[in-house]
Amino acid sequence: MSSSSTAEPEGRARLIPVRAFPLADGLEIVEVDVTAMREDFLFQHDQIEAARALERPFSSRRVSRMEIEGAAAPDGLIFHSGRCGSTLLATALSALQGCRVVSEPGVINDVLSGEGFWRTRPSTHREDALRYLMHRLREGASPQPGPFVVKLSSWNARSVDRLQGLWPAVPKIYLYREPRSALASFVARPPIWGRHAKEEGVLAHVAGTMADGMKAVIAMIAEGGPEHWLLINYAELAPSMPAVCAHFDVRPAADLAARFADFAQRDAKVPGRMRPAITPDKAVEPAVECLFETLLREPYQRLEQLRMAHATHLSAAS
Repeated sequence: MSSSSTAEPEGRARLIPVRAFPLADGLEIVEVDVTAMREDFLFQHDQIEAARALERPFSSRRVSRMEIEGAAAPDGLIFHSGRCGSTLLATALSALQGCRVVSEPGVINDVLSGEGFWRTRPSTHREDALRYLMHRLREGASPQPGPFVVKLSSWNARSVDRLQGLWPAVPKIYLYREPRSALASFVARPPIWGRHAKEEGVLAHVAGTMADGMKAVIAMIAEGGPEHWLLINYAELAPSMPAVCAHFDVRPAADLAARFADFAQRDAKVPGRMRPAITPDKAVEPAVECLFETLLREPYQRLEQLRMAHATHLSAAS
C-alpha cells in the first residue's frame, strides 16, 4: 500500500502470494502478477481482486527448503484490537517516503486460521509457510526502498506467540481502543470474519476475539518484556506518530501532524469518503456494557497499566 505509483525496475515482475500449500519438502505457492498496478489499495485483498478483474496472470511454483531458510523477515508488525485506527495508521505510514505497508494479507490469515488442510499439518509446516510468505510479500511490495511493515488482521493477535517466536526482534505495535467504543463500531459495521460466530452471536464473538487478543499480547509482554513492543491507545494515536516512525525506523515527514489529521477525517474503509459519525445503538448498549464488564474491562485496564509503565520507563531512560 503506498500513496503513489512507483515505476517498476526494468524487466522485473512484481508477484504477490495468494495461496500456499504445504509439501513434505517445502511449499507450493500461487502468486499473481501486480506489476505496474496502482498502489493505493487499503487492503491487499482489494489489490488481488483488482488483479483478477484485470485478468492478470496467476502462476504456481514449488519452494525449496533452502528458500524457506533464506527468507527475510519483515521490518515491523502491527497488531491491533480492531476498529481502533489501524487502517488509519497503515495509511499514514504508507504516505511516508521509504515505508512500505501491506494490510491484512489473506494468505497469512489462511495459514494462521489453521483451517482446511492446515488443520492436519504439523506446527512447523505453518511456521515455514509464514516465514516464506512474509518474505514473498516483502518482495512483492512497492519497489521503493525502506522498511517493510505488515498490518495484520485484528484476530491475528491471538497468534502473537507464534509470530513472536518467528520474529522475536522485529519491532511490533499493539494498537487498541476503549472496548465499548470499538464494539459500537463493530455493531455499526459487522466484520466479515464475524460469520464465524455461532450461537453466541456476532457481537459476543467479536468481544471474545478482542479479549483473547488483548490477553495474548499481555501474556507475551509479561513473559518476554516490552522490548521491541510499542503499545498505543487509539486516543493517543496522533501524538504517538513520531514514536511510531522511530519504532519502525521511518523518517517522519515535516508535516506529519497535518497529514495525519487529514487522513483521520477520511473513512478508513471507503476510499474517497469522509469518516462517518457513529451513533451508538441504544438497543445494544446493555449488551455492549455486559460484554465489557465480563470480558474486556480487566485486559483493557492491564494494557493501560503496561502502556503507561513502559512510557514512564522510556521517559526516564531518555
